[in-house]
Parts: sequence; structure tokens; C-alpha cells
Amino acid sequence: MEYVAGRNNLACTIFVPYDCDNNCPFCTSKWMYRESGMKMDIDRIIEMIDYANQSPTISEFVITGGEPTANLPLLKRIVDACQKKVYINTTLPKKNLDEVIDYLDNEDKIYGINISRQFGKLNNLYKYVASPEDILKIRTSIRINVMRTKDWIENLDQFIDTWIVKPNVLLNLREDYRYITKENLKVRNDVVDYLANRFVYVGGSGCMVCNGETFVNPETGKYIHYHRGIEHSCVRYADRIYVNDVIIRPDGKVYDDWDWCNEIDGETIKNIK
Repeated sequence: MEYVAGRNNLACTIFVPYDCDNNCPFCTSKWMYRESGMKMDIDRIIEMIDYANQSPTISEFVITGGEPTANLPLLKRIVDACQKKVYINTTLPKKNLDEVIDYLDNEDKIYGINISRQFGKLNNLYKYVASPEDILKIRTSIRINVMRTKDWIENLDQFIDTWIVKPNVLLNLREDYRYITKENLKVRNDVVDYLANRFVYVGGSGCMVCNGETFVNPETGKYIHYHRGIEHSCVRYADRIYVNDVIIRPDGKVYDDWDWCNEIDGETIKNIK
């Protein structure tokens, strides 16, 4: 089988080899850190990053977890090993927040941070993670990721007012991948209708396994993005595997999809076409 990049911004996602103290209800990776018995292996992670650095088709790294900022020295070691653009997924806990923000703003390899938040009342959440006031101090590019819920419409205005106040902040409304199939991935649905009625549609993007639409508030010039993605990101046709994510687990093993069925080696990573 021949591995082919399924998108022009193919990313290598790195799960950090340490857990976080949060128990966010939307977390899909907690099992790796608390239930799998997986041995964390920073040295093997660094080794696999080096193969990804040599790949002409991998354009960026996404560091996720766990909580990347929970161990700043190890996060710095991982970022130092990356020779391409770096994006960081985080809940941005309050612990060592000033030190973390200083690093995020001053590390040249970090092109943006993706911060997970929830719809609804968040007063209790802000006891443990950065408040909007803290986050808006950050100078680097910020994407606020929020999962769609049943009451998303009644909470959307609050989210827009809270977050879309600086030019470096994008609000990214995400669908739950468990309910997205190839049949409804690109269908115009109630979310698109709602956003198009409130804002101005400015364009779309996507690949075989994801779809995005972007809208702008014409009065403020602020953007809102709506993202849908399928649970499994590999697509197989004939003798080709179109890979849309290269994933390094906390134990340093590398997979071509989120079902963790097909482990790939360093040479395969390096030679994705």
C-alpha cells in the first residue's frame, strides 16, 4: 500500500507523555493516560518527531494531550525537537499561567494555540483554567474550540461577546465527530443556516474527512468557523491510503488513524507522498 497525503496541510499530532489534572467531559484521550497501562516514552516520541521533520508532506505539528502545559520543561523539549510550525491544544490551566503565557508568546515555532471551552455556565470551570481575561492577554493566534451541544444556540451570543473581541481570536464551533458521516459531512444543516442568517458567509475549506465554513460579522469584522470531521481520518482507495493525520501516542508509537489499528514506522512517515 502507498501512503499519500490527504490534504496539503498534513499535520503530525503528538500526544504528550504526561496526563493533566482536569476531568473535562469532552476529553477523548483520558483512557490513554489512566486506563491503558501505556508506558510513556519521551525518547521514542522525539525519535518519531525526527522522522516527521524529514517528511516533505508533513507541514506542521499539533501538540495535544493530556495537557501540554502541565509539564513545561517536557513541552519545551518536544517543541525544540520540531522543525516545522507548532500548534498547541490546551485547556490552559491556571497553574504557572504567567510562565506558560510568556513561553507561548515568545517561542517562534508556536504559530497558534487551540483552547478548549464549553458552552453553558463556566464560573466553576474558571477556578481551574484561565479566564477569558487571562486568555485575552495572549498575543499569539488563539482559536477557541467549543463543541456543539443541544443548547448551543442560546449560548452562542454569550460566547461571541466573550471571545470575539480581539483580532487574534477565532471562535471555532465544532460538531461531535461521533455523529458525522461521509453522507452528512458537507450537507448544509441547521448550524450553517443559523450562522448564515446571522452573519456573512465568506468561504469554506475541507478534505476527504473534514469540512469547514467561515462566517464574519460585518459590523465587527470578527470571524466564526464551523468545523465538521469524521471520526476516522484514513481513506483507502485501490492500493493507496490517503492519510489525513499522523499520530504519535504517549508511548511513541505512531498510527495513521484514530482507531489505533495500524501502526506505522519512521520510514513510512518520512516517505508519505
